[in-house]
Amino acid sequence: MELLSPAGHWEAMVAAVQCGADAVYLGCGDLNARRGAKNFTPQELPAAVQYCHLRGVRLYLTLNTLPSDRELDSARDMLLLSSRCGVDGVIVQDWGLAALARSVTPDLPLHGSTQMTVHSLAGVERAAALTRSGKIGLAATRASVASGAYERAFRRLDPALEVHALACPLFVPLVEEGRCRPGDTVIETVAEEYLAPLRDAGVDVLVLGCTHYPLLSEIIGSVMGPEVSLVDVGAEAARACRDRLAAENALADRKSGSARFYTSDRAVNFQRLAALFLGEEAAGAVEQVDISQYGE
Repeated sequence: MELLSPAGHWEAMVAAVQCGADAVYLGCGDLNARRGAKNFTPQELPAAVQYCHLRGVRLYLTLNTLPSDRELDSARDMLLLSSRCGVDGVIVQDWGLAALARSVTPDLPLHGSTQMTVHSLAGVERAAALTRSGKIGLAATRASVASGAYERAFRRLDPALEVHALACPLFVPLVEEGRCRPGDTVIETVAEEYLAPLRDAGVDVLVLGCTHYPLLSEIIGSVMGPEVSLVDVGAEAARACRDRLAAENALADRKSGSARFYTSDRAVNFQRLAALFLGEEAAGAVEQVDISQYGE
């Protein structure tokens, strides 16, 4: 077991170390979810790593945003800096960024953020099984598309498959603003503009390669037409996991459980988004956490 503490600034990091944390995690620069708050600078990172390591404490760096293509050079520089400094691991959300890290800093351990979409070969296999034309579309973040990870997976499965990948960067912020329901002209216009090239390419399967995109299934389905099958890679991964657990006789036998949620945003905002993602009201207490204590 590891006691892991957030550290928004130097004083918070020192306090965490002195109070017995086994490890700390922190943001540096703009490519982290706390970029609007006080963070470490690239100049401070080497000293922070040295301070922690001298006291037997591990330090993890968060790169847990969905970077745009214009931010990939900055992400590469931060990864290289982390490797040089001896950071113990990087926490990422985006699969494209994970692929970039594997390419430029193969020595640097990677950890998945709680915001990371779960993907597996199951989604790729499902899409390959559904296609009749051999033409498969992929809608994903810019970094995921740039990584080429899906194309490589499809190529290993069947070299004859034709994959058309397209980045849809506005889908995430629009979903988080609740603009994901049919009849909303903003999201419908954006979806039409993004997806028309895939429709015109004649794909008959579209892979939804980001956590948020399945919430747009009805709108995306309307744009693509009824002859195009949509594949939710997160749902396929969950089914594959369930089947594997069932085969190992490892499924939990309890019928229900309990949940408690913590959010840095207002509880009412969390409940709204949770209802969108879960398809039901969040069944459990929701507590707002004041992140100012971590370096605001």
